[in-house]
Amino acid sequence: MPDNTRPDAAKPGSSSEEHQQQQQQQKLDKDNVKPKEQTDGQEAGLWDLFEDFQQQIRVFLPGVNGQPPTPLSQATLQRVVKTSEDMALAHEIAVNADFKLKPPSEEDSENTLHTAVRRTMHTAYWNLVQEDLASDQPRYDMAMKILGDVKKSFTVLLRGNNDRTLARLNEVLDEATIQQQAQFGTLDLRSITNYVIELMGKACALNRDEEVAALKRQTDTVAILRGILETLEHMKIDMANYILHVTRQQVVRSSIAYERAKFNELKQVCGDNFPLTLEWLQRHVPQQTDATAGRDNNQPEATGQQGDAEGVDVATMKIPEPMATAYVALLDNTIPLVVPELLKLDQDRLHQMRIEALRLSTCATVLQLTVSVMPALHDQPDKRQELTDKLMLLFNDCNNNQSVLEQLEGMWAFVMKNVDEEQPLDSAPATALKYQIKQIVDGDSAIHRIFRIRLQTMLIEALVDGQHVPYPSCYQNLRLQCVALGRKLMRIAKHNYAVYGDYYAHLINRLSDQPPSTA
Repeated sequence: MPDNTRPDAAKPGSSSEEHQQQQQQQKLDKDNVKPKEQTDGQEAGLWDLFEDFQQQIRVFLPGVNGQPPTPLSQATLQRVVKTSEDMALAHEIAVNADFKLKPPSEEDSENTLHTAVRRTMHTAYWNLVQEDLASDQPRYDMAMKILGDVKKSFTVLLRGNNDRTLARLNEVLDEATIQQQAQFGTLDLRSITNYVIELMGKACALNRDEEVAALKRQTDTVAILRGILETLEHMKIDMANYILHVTRQQVVRSSIAYERAKFNELKQVCGDNFPLTLEWLQRHVPQQTDATAGRDNNQPEATGQQGDAEGVDVATMKIPEPMATAYVALLDNTIPLVVPELLKLDQDRLHQMRIEALRLSTCATVLQLTVSVMPALHDQPDKRQELTDKLMLLFNDCNNNQSVLEQLEGMWAFVMKNVDEEQPLDSAPATALKYQIKQIVDGDSAIHRIFRIRLQTMLIEALVDGQHVPYPSCYQNLRLQCVALGRKLMRIAKHNYAVYGDYYAHLINRLSDQPPSTA
């Protein structure tokens, strides 16, 4: 007799085949459920592990002077990044004399994804405008929005004593009037755009005259509307750049106050955690114990207050000689460039100036060596200047120390051919020049060392004087380049010292309070 008391026993009235099918189905259901339960468990475990991992990830601020690292929360890190970005923009506007705002199309590379997406979206938008205006019953909704944007742009461009012009513009571009004309089919877009283009021709800068003239020659309505918007954007950028130009001194003073305020925010997070700056000052600035260490007593103290910063005259500021020496040392290409944290915003400019200083000292040395082996050049200033210009032209493409040295390899032959084409390359002067230039490449040239030191001395004197850039007699044929380099360094060093001068004094005093090392 079969045992019908078991849970899996066949029910009365059911066949054994049906019972077997039920058992197989139950088994399949169990098999199907089990992997899902395992998968859900694995996913839950992975998410828990990921959340734990997120909680364990922390950003630490390195410790200095034996202090332990300081953990930073994500909110603090984001605030530090935002503050740094704001400081970088303000600093770039103040320090870069050639700073100009540019349209996005000029800033973005043609091969970037952003440019491709922007171009595609713009094309799709103007295709819709074309379809609306070209339909059997033209729709002017998008065109009216465009004209509204045009009116807003002129409101920005015609600020000041242009009330009558703005009033006339508001009449021509009145939304209610245009809407009514569109309903009755009397809207003349070409007449409106002609008025706008004429007004643009009166308000634009000289460099936009060609764009306005091209709009006048255009016949397609959509192309005209698109050209008007693009040209108006260019005109707004022109106005912004003009305002930056005429208010640059005020912008510089405001930037000093702004950078000080932002630096105080950073110090609340970082404290005095600027080890590279500390080492830089320790190498070049003598330790002092008074409160004005590293500052000229005749200079006004920059305390970080808004009013004091507004009163700082960067153009006439003088930098104490120890600090001037520290700034100029950053241009010494004989040692690796280690940029202090408080000069990181100028790192690229400092690197470029190092190369410029190397070009100048090398060119001046080669010129002096050439005169020494061919004394006739001493009484030919025009020929010396011509040779100097050619040498600097050869160095223009050199962007690092190695490229400058490589350029020197065959320069002796170039110099000899330019000075005296009839002079054989195996003559005594040519051989002497070749040997002496090779000493520059090998780093054994005493003359190059002297010329490099004289250039550094000139730059230090320029920072200490505050306004004038002297140049030594050995750089007479390179005086314009020397003055340009000095002004670049003065712009960076003065701005940096105006922002961080008091903090440098604080660090120097802290160094003075430390006991001398027994190592």
